[in-house]
Amino acid sequence: MGKVFLVFLMFLILLLLFLSLTVVRVQVNYARRGKDDQFTVKFSTWRGLVHYSFELPRIKVKKEKAISPPKWLGIASRFFKPLRINSAIIFYLLEKVRLRRLTWRTEIGTGDPAQTGLLAGVIWGLKGLIFAACNRLLAPGGAGPVVEIRPSFDRACFNMAFNCVLDVRLGHIFITGLKYLKIKRK
Repeated sequence: MGKVFLVFLMFLILLLLFLSLTVVRVQVNYARRGKDDQFTVKFSTWRGLVHYSFELPRIKVKKEKAISPPKWLGIASRFFKPLRINSAIIFYLLEKVRLRRLTWRTEIGTGDPAQTGLLAGVIWGLKGLIFAACNRLLAPGGAGPVVEIRPSFDRACFNMAFNCVLDVRLGHIFITGLKYLKIKRK
């Protein structure tokens, strides 16, 4: 009975080691053409042998009265409080995530060439900030990001295509989960 238990324990340890070294690939796709939105997330491992994908349904946004600044602050504090408390855990996982591909193409137009040019410049600035944060937070790997902004000076439009591929080891996700449980117990 002792040898069977020892063999089972060794098998379990090898299985956990194998799983902890397994890389999970996450692919996020978002496309907007006119009023049509498509948002898909795909998970795969072992070169696509195991995969799962789902598409988020279209969300209808109802415009209501404007929200006052104090209410915005309350909403923002409820969103950022868990991020602030768990920031060390989040940054630990982000440092382990490898960015394999990032493509972000935007076509923007207001109908007025001057406004379109100004808006295109603002979007370039925002995308630059986002890419700088990604380069700082995520582990290096893969090709550099592809950014494209096409101003449409003759018509009003907003089209976007976003594709991001990330790799992370299951072992890092396990460790992040254990760190989270340790903080929750305190």
